This record gives sequence, structure tokens and C-alpha cells, in this order.
Amino acid sequence: MVYLVEDAPVIRERLRDMIMELDHNTQVYEATTAVEAIAGIVEKQPELVVLDLKLEQGNGLDVLRVVKEKMPASRVVVFTNQASQPYRKKCMAMGATDFFDKTQDFAKLRDMVRKTNSTTKASTDNGEKNEHNK
Repeated sequence: MVYLVEDAPVIRERLRDMIMELDHNTQVYEATTAVEAIAGIVEKQPELVVLDLKLEQGNGLDVLRVVKEKMPASRVVVFTNQASQPYRKKCMAMGATDFFDKTQDFAKLRDMVRKTNSTTKASTDNGEKNEHNK
């Protein structure tokens, strides 16, 4: 399960399409505001959050802070146009798993999602096998 936090409809659609292309069984949830994102992420407990820093209401730093407080093991990948070094350092210090620039790192984000899907699928398959062996 992937949670997209992105206020630009075109980018959100492109991300959703990319995720579904990698694995059409992946559940994708979306939010455009910080409040909506925090509530949805805490409720759904996704394997991966793709987070923009600039949102319609609030900002991605607020989302990152709350998500990491409530779900410290969560994987949050920042995907933003605000890709300067100070933002990168701050996000990584706050617990982001990775930090990507929208203008040049779309392929890197795709690889990250692919890896997450593979890891999640392997864990789920192993869990199902372990359940059958009981």
C-alpha cells in the first residue's frame, strides 16, 4: 500500500499511474493537504508514503514529523521541487527514508517503489507460508 501526498493533480496522477504500472494490485491512497494526509496515513498504515513538501494547506514537514512520531518505522520518501540541500538535510534528520527532486529523480523514485513492492510482497508471501505451516 502506498500513500501519495501531493497537491498537483498532474503529478499525483503520474505517480499513481507509475505505481499501478509496477504492480496493479497495489492499493494507492491520496491526500492533497497536511491534515488529510496525517489522518489517512495514521489510519491506513501504508508501507510507503510519497510526500511533497509544498501542499495546498499545511506542509510536508508537518506530515513527516507527525507520521514519524506516530509510526517511527514507516517509510516516508520526500518527492519535491523544494530539493535544496537544507530541505534534504532537515527531512533526512526528521526520519525520511529518502529525498528526491521532482525535476530529475522520477526514475529513482520508481526504483524505490519497485523495491518496496518487492520487499512487501516477499514479506507477505513468507507470512502466508508461515501461517500455512502452523
